[in-house]
Amino acid sequence: MSFYESLRDNTAGPLVHRLGTPIVLLRKADPEELDCEFDPVLGREVCIDPETEEEVDPEEEQVYEGYAIVESYEQKLIDEALVKAGDRKLYAVGIPEPKPESDRIRFGTRVYSVVKSLPVAPGGVAVMYEVQVR
Repeated sequence: MSFYESLRDNTAGPLVHRLGTPIVLLRKADPEELDCEFDPVLGREVCIDPETEEEVDPEEEQVYEGYAIVESYEQKLIDEALVKAGDRKLYAVGIPEPKPESDRIRFGTRVYSVVKSLPVAPGGVAVMYEVQVR
């Protein structure tokens, strides 16, 4: 295990888990990214996610549970173009990298759209994701 993997697994992850709030990443499978073939035994098309190697229903949203520290943007950063009033910044762990414009994140009683996602990746290892949601 590299130093950065250890930082992710033993420091950043547990800290965000303890201080943050539970979140749920909602992702609808992109049929172009799946390996789909007709299974004659089952009599239906079976799709496999190449990342997880698990069967996926392309019509069903995938659910990933994680944790995040949630912040509001400082007033001076709200320009109503890149950052709008009501946007939130998350420092998220335990989820795959959020995809802008397709993924959604639920925390509290609201569901937000992902606007931007940047991995915090010293040494090339994603320790967490800085995510802008709207």
